[in-house]
Amino acid sequence: GVEVRCLEVPGEKGVDRVWYSRRPGADRPVGPRVVFFGGDSCQDVAAQSGDPATILRLSDPTAVVRLLGERLGAGQVLCVEPTRVDERVWACFDNFVEGTKSGE
Repeated sequence: GVEVRCLEVPGEKGVDRVWYSRRPGADRPVGPRVVFFGGDSCQDVAAQSGDPATILRLSDPTAVVRLLGERLGAGQVLCVEPTRVDERVWACFDNFVEGTKSGE
């Protein structure tokens, strides 16, 4: 099985949470590595969807790491959460990219 863990990485503009996969007993990942930056909030889309449970499940970083690992055959998956979410919608990765208040 695959373990999914979270690491908090302090940055210049706050703490970023990075979720990652790990295969117990493996010294190094085998296969491709995938880095995924989570997107904007999908709460409003889920509310209007005919299948809100699936959309909300894919908002869970653990589920995303497992899904990408399985579908892409990745040896390791890193899922980076936004440093902040502006106006409860816009994902901003302040420690990675300079941008405006709303992350543009």
